[in-house]
Amino acid sequence: MNDKPLLLIVDDEDDIRENLCEFAAYKGFEVLEAADGTEALRILDCHTPDLMISDLMMPGMGGMQLLQTLLERQCEVPVVIMTAFGTMQYAIDAMKAGAADFLTKPIDLAYMMKVVDRVLQCSAMRQKIKEQQRQLEEDLCHAATIQRCLLPEPLETDCFTLRYRYQPLIHIGGDCLTVYPYNSRRLAVALSDVSGHGVSAALTASLIHNQIQFRLAENQPPAQVIDWLNRFILQNIRRANMFITMVLALIDLDEGILTACNAGHPDLLIWHGRTNTLESIASHTPPIGMLPEILGARNVTTLELAHDDRLLFYSDGFTDSHGPAGDMLGIQGMKEWAVRRHHLPPEDLIDTLFADLAQFRAHEPEDDLTLVVVDIK
Repeated sequence: MNDKPLLLIVDDEDDIRENLCEFAAYKGFEVLEAADGTEALRILDCHTPDLMISDLMMPGMGGMQLLQTLLERQCEVPVVIMTAFGTMQYAIDAMKAGAADFLTKPIDLAYMMKVVDRVLQCSAMRQKIKEQQRQLEEDLCHAATIQRCLLPEPLETDCFTLRYRYQPLIHIGGDCLTVYPYNSRRLAVALSDVSGHGVSAALTASLIHNQIQFRLAENQPPAQVIDWLNRFILQNIRRANMFITMVLALIDLDEGILTACNAGHPDLLIWHGRTNTLESIASHTPPIGMLPEILGARNVTTLELAHDDRLLFYSDGFTDSHGPAGDMLGIQGMKEWAVRRHHLPPEDLIDTLFADLAQFRAHEPEDDLTLVVVDIK
């Protein structure tokens, strides 16, 4: 294996080209040579040099045209341009066209090697950063796949229909949906939102999801689940300065009762199909992870449910969106949308509300977006 850097030297003047090649070889480089840009391109079809040193003015294809062709081919070989003394504007134009550096003729060989070393170091650093970015992108894709595996399946039973859409700001996000069906008539749904974005938020969301599952499996009521999570966050990841908003609802159709706790999350909306009225459950308490004691059984909302009722959970990526005039959608805007679209089936409602949001907002999303619809049959 040859570890010598490979240089391609392009110049139409034989004596200059040979002199540069001999000196570069003496300095420990492997060298290829070409008399013009066209010959250089033929060499690039078979070899990938670490660096190219090319004269600017040559018969046939000169240095500027060579740079343009390399750009079109998306060739990432760095190019150092050689230009005659007194033609500085040409060197500036070459740098704008993508040249890594330039040399003036007559060539100072010692200075040329300093330029070569500097350009090669910069090129190696760019390649390292590019590889790190590629690895990060690959890791994020894998993490997104894992996070999607934690999402629940859509639910369709004799008593419930549950549909949702999760749209993270990047590959992974801090929104987390947990669905726990106790039986055909009893269902728990929790939507949480971890502060921040990216890997740390996604890891915390996954941790919270698992803890909610454990607590619900123990048949703990919503208030106790949120109290337990608050203590867990404060004891284990308090130093991360992260907090979690959450709305947790227990639907019991045997009792005809909804029991819900809201810790800093946007209002849970309940559309009552028989009376055509909208009810909401606002936050009872600060988000999880802020205060040692945040909830307790007194901060619980209980209301009656009936057939044809609908529950609408959503993250603050909706309510915090801004329109062109700087106005925020807010809870009231979300309520108005829910009333206006109450007649739509779950899938159509989700599609329509996401479309409404896209039309409303002035910019691209700035937060994760989650929307959950639970219909009582």
